Amino acid sequence: MGQKAISRAYGVPRKTAVGRPIDIKLRQRVLKMTTELLLQRKNPRSITIDEIAGRASASKGTIYKQWGSKSALFVESFFDSVRNELIFDETLPALEALRKQYHSLVSMLAGAHGEVLRALIGESQFDTEIHSALLKGYFLPRRSAAIGCVADAIDAKELRNDLSPDIAVDALYGALFYALMVRYRTLDDRWANDVIDAVLQGLKRSPGRSR
Repeated sequence: MGQKAISRAYGVPRKTAVGRPIDIKLRQRVLKMTTELLLQRKNPRSITIDEIAGRASASKGTIYKQWGSKSALFVESFFDSVRNELIFDETLPALEALRKQYHSLVSMLAGAHGEVLRALIGESQFDTEIHSALLKGYFLPRRSAAIGCVADAIDAKELRNDLSPDIAVDALYGALFYALMVRYRTLDDRWANDVIDAVLQGLKRSPGRSR
């Protein structure tokens, strides 16, 4: 897949659900109730499918037919609730879009959603279903989108053309998730600017550089 093809994954379309079609309003209720419980409890283990079904006026069987597991439902409900904060704005130059998305992500993770994601990541160390759901439903699609954005910046000669988009994404977002998980500091806009500036300074194309 070429760099431009990768970059078109910025939005990361929703996967088609398995099983029989579900009423869109019912689906939205299930996702909304799941998100509300995650934000209230911040403890995935304390939430049951029976509880979600009761709050959403849905049957337990319907939920399992659509999501397959509680883990898959948790991850999709989380992703659905923060979708707008994760999108790269394709109307902007690539580096500007990268900076804007990074700030949105930092702002989101600084609040209750960050606590939920931290809890899900923690659970994923012991629960293979949550680990798989996080990788396939959240981290790998978002990583692909970020790589596409960096690739576009390389194409636009904003970044060095000998740069590995994979490594650039690791350097930029690795710092964010280290801070999120270790909790050694508060996430804020000033910190986000400092990280972006420090990382991009080493990645930018120097005047007169041939590569």
